[in-house]
Amino acid sequence: MTFIGTPLTYYMIDDLAASAQQQNVVSVMMSLPWSFKLCYGFLSDAVPIFGMRRKPYFIGGWLVYIGANVLLAVLAHPSVQWLAAGILVQTMGYMCSDVMTDTLVVERSRSFEGESERGTLQAAGYTVRTAGTCLGSVLGALLYNKVSMNTWYTTDLLVS
Repeated sequence: MTFIGTPLTYYMIDDLAASAQQQNVVSVMMSLPWSFKLCYGFLSDAVPIFGMRRKPYFIGGWLVYIGANVLLAVLAHPSVQWLAAGILVQTMGYMCSDVMTDTLVVERSRSFEGESERGTLQAAGYTVRTAGTCLGSVLGALLYNKVSMNTWYTTDLLVS
């Protein structure tokens, strides 16, 4: 999420000329699905798909996430309204998969970890997630700023 989230504000300002209110709406659309994490857990418990409670929601969440990103990529320069809708759907898919991941880790930890190792699988998962978040933030910023960095580098060499 941070790979996309980091340059989003700059994109809205530079490319879409979004107002502060529009930027706020997109930000809210990105944050809103985080409020429904509990609902995803209850949904997977109450409505199994093909007799499975976690995997179909995990896969479906990633498919929704990928589909929303593909749609935004196909639109190339979406309006702020399309961007907000895409971000909302994208984050909903991500949150569904995230909740299923957390639930599967807890279920596996209870089944396979002994008393002395309890929590190590979950801690390892959060460590990898945090490292991915940091990497995504840096890569997102570098990718978005690639053109301006190349211009700066070329201009600096010409002046020297």
